[in-house]
Amino acid sequence: MKNVNAHNRVGVLRQGLISMSIEQRSSHRDPKPKILLVSDDPKTSAELEGYLEQEGMSVSVAYDGPSGLLKAQSDAIDVIMLARDMWQVSGLQFIEHLRQRQNTPVLVIDGRDDDVDCIVCLELGADDYLAKSRHPREMMARLRAILRRMDATTQKKSTASSTVRVNELELDGKRRVARFAGAPLSLTDCEFNILFALAKCAGSVVSKTDLMQAALGRNDGGSGRCVDTHISRLRKKLDAQPGVATRIKTVFKRGYQYVP
Repeated sequence: MKNVNAHNRVGVLRQGLISMSIEQRSSHRDPKPKILLVSDDPKTSAELEGYLEQEGMSVSVAYDGPSGLLKAQSDAIDVIMLARDMWQVSGLQFIEHLRQRQNTPVLVIDGRDDDVDCIVCLELGADDYLAKSRHPREMMARLRAILRRMDATTQKKSTASSTVRVNELELDGKRRVARFAGAPLSLTDCEFNILFALAKCAGSVVSKTDLMQAALGRNDGGSGRCVDTHISRLRKKLDAQPGVATRIKTVFKRGYQYVP
């Protein structure tokens, strides 16, 4: 009976994630999503700006890190597209400074397609990573997936369905607040979504595919490296709580499990 109940809980989660992924842009607060492009390469900036505007985005451009941080704080930005390599303030430094202040989603565009670069960016708090050499349509697919996830996040939910408590862990999906043993947890949007999905099925295994759908509203093509990196960050934050053993367990070839 326990296995049947666990299977049912995972099935309910999967259906919820599928519904989330097909939400329409109509619920977004602005008909044109506001994208902040941060790059010190004028040619690349012009190309990306033109392409994004053709795709119906409202684009503002910052040509260095400090200007980008200022725009991110002062303007109502939906997603930041960030060049990994900049001279004055590197993309990595930009993410670190940004995450000290706010949780605006960040999509990193890198001139190289390097697994180490990807992991470092995600570890620092980026939401997604894409090599510049990839097709522009993939860039737009990932950008729209982030926007869909944001729409789903802002939808009103009942208190019963948006609050999850598992022993010391409490997640308020409506207010996007996480607490462990009464102490607040500082989580990025992706981290909150993954932890919420795991906690909602506490004791059951949740696949990487379902966690990727929860985090970014898309499938990761089977590699799951983005999920693995977000899980690593979550473990560090949870394990930093006094007297807490590892709560997120790896289940080989199946996914992850939040241990009550």
